[in-house]
Amino acid sequence: MKPLRLIAGAAVISGAVGTGAAAASASPSADPAPSAPSAPSTPAAPSVTHGESVTKDADGKYRVYTWQTGTVTQKSGSSITVRSSDGTTWTWAINADTDVRRKSVAVGDTVMVGGPRDGESRTAARITDPLNFDKLHNRMKELRKQMQDLRGSLPDRPDAPDLSKDFPEPPKLP
Repeated sequence: MKPLRLIAGAAVISGAVGTGAAAASASPSADPAPSAPSAPSTPAAPSVTHGESVTKDADGKYRVYTWQTGTVTQKSGSSITVRSSDGTTWTWAINADTDVRRKSVAVGDTVMVGGPRDGESRTAARITDPLNFDKLHNRMKELRKQMQDLRGSLPDRPDAPDLSKDFPEPPKLP
C-alpha cells in the first residue's frame, strides 16, 4: 500500500483524492456538479475522517484500500469497531500482520486505521494515532532550528554551497 499524503485537507493515496465521506464510495461515479464558491473562512487543521481508493498492484490487479479515523467502540481478539465523527462505523479484522503503532488499542481510544477492503470486509493493515498537524508543524520548526544551529557551528568555507534555501520556514497552519 502506498503512503497516505495530505494536501489541503484531502487524502491522497496512489493518485486518488478523497475528502471524508466523498471518497467512501466503492463504485466509480461522476463527480457532482460543482457548488458555488463559499465565502473565505478560517479552515480547521486538515483531518482524515474516512475514505478509500482503488489502486493497481504490481500483479495488475485492482485493490481497494480504506482508511478511517475515529473512536474505538468495540474490541475483540480478532477485530475492532471504529466510529468516525460523522457517524460512519466500520469493523476491521485484526490479525498477526496488523502493524499496531501505538502502545495499546482500547475502547474509547481515538485511532487511525487503514487497510484493504474485500467486499464489505476490512482488514486493518495499520493502526496508529491520528495525524496531529500542530505537533508535526512544531517538530518541523524544531528540526529547522537544529539544522540552522548545526550549520552555524561549521567552519566557514569559501566553496561551501549556500544551504539557506534548503530549510525554509514551514508554512503556518491555520
